[in-house]
Amino acid sequence: MKVNRSQLEEILVQKFETIKSDLKFTEDLKNELAKHKILAGDVQRIISQNIPIQEIDDTMLFLFTNAIYVLTSENIFNPELYFNEREIQIASRYEEYHDDKIKLPLVIDNVLSLNDKEFITVLPIKTLVEWDNSLLIEYNHETQRNPKERKNREGKIVPIANINPQSVKEITQHILNNTFKADTLILNVLSDGNDEIMYDPKHGRLTIVSGEIDILDGFHRLNAFSQVINNFNPDADLKVQVAIKNFTIKEAQAYVAQINTVNKMPNTYIQKLKADRYSDIVAKELQKESELKNRVSPTHLVNHNVGHLVSYKLLTDEIEEQFKINSKIEAMDLADYLTVFFDYLIGSFPEEFARDKSGETIMSKHFMFIGYITLARHMYENNIPARSVVEVISQIDLTESNPFFDEVKKMNAPLSNKRFKKFVREYFNQIPLEGV
Repeated sequence: MKVNRSQLEEILVQKFETIKSDLKFTEDLKNELAKHKILAGDVQRIISQNIPIQEIDDTMLFLFTNAIYVLTSENIFNPELYFNEREIQIASRYEEYHDDKIKLPLVIDNVLSLNDKEFITVLPIKTLVEWDNSLLIEYNHETQRNPKERKNREGKIVPIANINPQSVKEITQHILNNTFKADTLILNVLSDGNDEIMYDPKHGRLTIVSGEIDILDGFHRLNAFSQVINNFNPDADLKVQVAIKNFTIKEAQAYVAQINTVNKMPNTYIQKLKADRYSDIVAKELQKESELKNRVSPTHLVNHNVGHLVSYKLLTDEIEEQFKINSKIEAMDLADYLTVFFDYLIGSFPEEFARDKSGETIMSKHFMFIGYITLARHMYENNIPARSVVEVISQIDLTESNPFFDEVKKMNAPLSNKRFKKFVREYFNQIPLEGV
């Protein structure tokens, strides 16, 4: 979203307060949202805050905002103020998703049975997100580790999902950067008399015929999977282990208590094991302090339409490959050097790096950043001041008549191609530094 979601939530809640007693407007709102197959009862529950606005997803939030904007023409409800283009596209397909909703029974292959109540399998995150989009996976407050509570408009204490947005964001980023280490997500087909599951040991096939499917462990991961599939890469092929239980509420609560009291490692050791690469420290500083601010794509793809110049993946991978960083101090020193390097490089060629020309000019091509980081490493090792980058790079022909660029076109290779990377690095390595 373009703004903090809570800002829009507050505006909508204020509007709900004014329309609760306006039967005509409420009816018009229900009719408007019915065009997207949203049930009138759900609209009423959201307006009355029996369903807290914090619990509805971004798509539903968009549809409510847009519907009110259509009915009132008040600019404060213009969804373009709050939602980016991608989010609007997803919301516009809500009806399509609604029609494609997956329904029980679910047939899952390649399942191992531990006993008649516990099963294990491997599933693509795309499958889990499809189930989640179809509202098949539920957040059961009675079986979560630490659900939060809040007062609704009637003063009643109600439980709500305890979501840490920063945690979801970090997991999403790790998935996009291919640094995510998958652990087991745990689902529970609630054993309450309404459930029916069948296991075929011969074919390793589990069928969930009916029942409520709760998520016992992995709620933040599931939210991150949804972010990746719905907002960034619908074809992501990441797979994760999934444990499927068939517990009662009491059994599920005991199980959650058990996995939450297993001996834990000290937080400092966990952080050591997590060990974000030193290149991440450098890249994050560049995103905060240099001319690369707001110009680094969070994924492996670059969206030149919004002015991106380089992907986070290419930036960190090249820094990791070319600079042998052994400590945080070295990482910070290198970040200082590269900040000046890119400030002078981008700032000295404003036309070449203009946002509206991103990806169109030779200097703003994505692959050139393999060369820039190579050149930075070459200069750094030879104690050449970072500000001298302009003088150094001005020695090469930056037009399409340069055979180097002609060869790049002929290679037509992805940035991940090792031979292509080597070719670009070797060219920038041979740029003379004498006399600079």
